Amino acid sequence: MVANSFSSLIPMAIISIIFLALKLIIGMTPYGDIHAMINTVIGGPLTVLTGSVWGYLIALFLTNLLWIFRYSWIIYYFRWCTWSFPNYVI
Repeated sequence: MVANSFSSLIPMAIISIIFLALKLIIGMTPYGDIHAMINTVIGGPLTVLTGSVWGYLIALFLTNLLWIFRYSWIIYYFRWCTWSFPNYVI
């Protein structure tokens, strides 16, 4: 009964140690903290990409392309259901 109270302490300690180590490792980089790192690594290229009309059109094209691939598996799944189970109504 008492052991159940302490069973969550071990995973909490492991996760805390992992994130502390990650914070210390990122702190030794030139970025200093995770927020500056994300802003530089992701925000920099996005700022350059959206700085012109052509960059905006490329981003728009990639968004639509990824959206198509996201939902294409649903189409193939329903086609498989209708071919495999002819009496199955979608």
